[in-house]
This record gives sequence, C-alpha cells and structure tokens, in this order.
Amino acid sequence: MSTSTSFRLKVLTALSLTTVLLIQAVIYTSCQQDTCIKDAKEASAIIYLHVKSEQQTDATTRVEENLIKDLHILIYDNNGNLIAQKYTTNSTVTINTHSAT
Repeated sequence: MSTSTSFRLKVLTALSLTTVLLIQAVIYTSCQQDTCIKDAKEASAIIYLHVKSEQQTDATTRVEENLIKDLHILIYDNNGNLIAQKYTTNSTVTINTHSAT
C-alpha cells in the first residue's frame, strides 16, 4: 500500500468514528428525561400587583365611591380550591404562592 492510500484510510477511519460517536451522542441526549417539575404544586409563583389610581380621599360624592381603598385578593387553582389570599390597603402587594395549574 502506498503512503497516500494509507493516509486516506486513516482519515476515513477517523471521520467514520467521529460520525458514529456524534450520532450516538445525539441519540443518547435526545432520550434523556426532561428535568421539569412533575407536580405543578411544587412550582412556586410570586404575584406582584400594583394598583394605580387617583389620589384617594373619603367619599363625599357618588363619583368617589368607585375609588379602590381595600384589596382582598383570592387565588384559586384549576379545581376551584383557594390556594392563596391576601388583604391589603396598599397600592402594591406581593403574594407568594404556588403554581395553580
């Protein structure tokens, strides 16, 4: 065998092995289990709510009765179960709960 034929054979063998290893790597990584949360109740959720309204004063006329002064926030899951609640008189509130899906 000549030197150039031997060199070509080595290159072809190296390329073949590389291709086989690459295909195996793709196959094995595509079969890995996803690392997502299986139970949605394990997933935490933070709800940030900011209510922006005009300056709040005591209601002296019928028009001012529509001002928001108190917030009672109720969060339910898909089954209608209450999973979080928060009462506030502030315009900004943060609620720590879990995913409702």
